[in-house]
Amino acid sequence: MAVSNAANAMIRTTTSISLIQGGTKLNVLPNKVVASIDHRVIPTDTVEGKSVLIFLRRHKKLTFFLL
Repeated sequence: MAVSNAANAMIRTTTSISLIQGGTKLNVLPNKVVASIDHRVIPTDTVEGKSVLIFLRRHKKLTFFLL
């Protein structure tokens, strides 16, 4: 049975990139980039158990904050 996107978001934890801040010029790599990622966790999941956080913890150059 096919599930609509709206129903899918109600039964699963979802992730969306809400905001990205970086450089100010085209074709120039910034020395710092900030991305806000919104995880909407359903009650049966835990934030600590999500694979996204496991991935982030493996990369030493990434700094992240849980709000």
